[in-house]
Amino acid sequence: MGHDPWMANSDSGGDWRKDVPQALNRSDCLAAIVVWSEAASRNQIVIDEAEEAKKARRPLLFVMREDAELPLGFRNRPRLILGDAEASGKDAISNISEKVARVLESGAQESRRLFEVTLEGKQLKTPCFIFSVSSFETQFSPARTLELLKLFTPPAVLVSAFDLLGIRDNSPDVLPTPEILKDLALNGAIVVLDSGNYEAYRFGDKFWQRSPWLLREAVARFRCDAVFSHDRIFDDIDPSKLNPAAIAGQIVEDVDRDRNATGGVSISPIIHAPKASDGRYLSEFLPEICATIAKSVRPPLIAIAERELGDGILARARRVRSIRKRLDRLGHKQALHTLGTGNPLSMLILAYAGGDSFDGLEWCRTVVDGDTMRLHHFHHFDLFVDQRREIDNDYLRDYLESEDEVLSAKAKAVLHNLYFFQRFTKEIQAAHDQGNYEEVFT
Repeated sequence: MGHDPWMANSDSGGDWRKDVPQALNRSDCLAAIVVWSEAASRNQIVIDEAEEAKKARRPLLFVMREDAELPLGFRNRPRLILGDAEASGKDAISNISEKVARVLESGAQESRRLFEVTLEGKQLKTPCFIFSVSSFETQFSPARTLELLKLFTPPAVLVSAFDLLGIRDNSPDVLPTPEILKDLALNGAIVVLDSGNYEAYRFGDKFWQRSPWLLREAVARFRCDAVFSHDRIFDDIDPSKLNPAAIAGQIVEDVDRDRNATGGVSISPIIHAPKASDGRYLSEFLPEICATIAKSVRPPLIAIAERELGDGILARARRVRSIRKRLDRLGHKQALHTLGTGNPLSMLILAYAGGDSFDGLEWCRTVVDGDTMRLHHFHHFDLFVDQRREIDNDYLRDYLESEDEVLSAKAKAVLHNLYFFQRFTKEIQAAHDQGNYEEVFT
């Protein structure tokens, strides 16, 4: 198969308790194969070794006889059933080899993505959802939303430079204070600063869109762990004359400009798909553009806009997959962020395709059915109040069940969404760690 397998052996005279974890955590370890028999399924050493493989986040393949029963916690894993003695022999070995080769190939692809993004010394486990906050068409103002997030802090929050500078409204009810972000950071949240061009575009603020230096003002006033660069838009492009290297070079210059303007803060580029004169996004050029920028800058995140990846979720998933494959050829691990992916189903599909982090506003625009993760009109929140019993955070559940009007119905809906989005993210992370997305999809 072209691979050099390592076998765990508790009788070898070495310290297998150290040897097994060390072998599993080697960079060239692509997968773990566990041979289960009826006796092995009751053997604590075998179970512990399989658990160690899960902990190391290596794809698992189980080879087993039909009469073997897997222990709890392992029954959703890929497996190869060995037939009876007459069906064994060369055919069985061939089947095992082919299955192992497929798992190893999958493991090679997945192992490059099993990592945490480091932002200003803080670790963000991926795949992850970053809770966006915005002044455009959300149920709460940025300041009020961040106050709610202080109560039950998620791993990461995205705020807009446009909102932080109070461009449209600087009243206390709308404009976040530096203290709010400091409190979030002290509670463990990673604070990501967006360029603000989304709000500027939606509100028709052309001055902001033409003024990248405003990002420096926001960075100077607010302490953040990651900053997205000021967007560069490529319109009216002739596909036959498009030069991916030239586009990448311009974005690299923008990243350098923003880094220098903000005093050396780590900048992550936002990469927009070039747009043809007929309005079509030329997303087929994104893999090469992203790879060229990643190789030159090595940013913590590379951000792309979901809406520019194609028409339909399958086209978008294929484009994310093509970008992921191209990034994986660089020789270093590069996190891929998708802007505007606030639908849980889209997040699941794009994570499976190769995305690492996502942000979106659906969590504070709609209400989520915690059982199906489908989105509904915000005012349908009353239909899902029974799902409070599923919440394992007693403090949060007390807030939601309180009848003394400490929180408005809208605030309770936002906290409901906060909990279920975080729970769903953990399910995706578990599926990713275990190399098994099937259970989440079903």
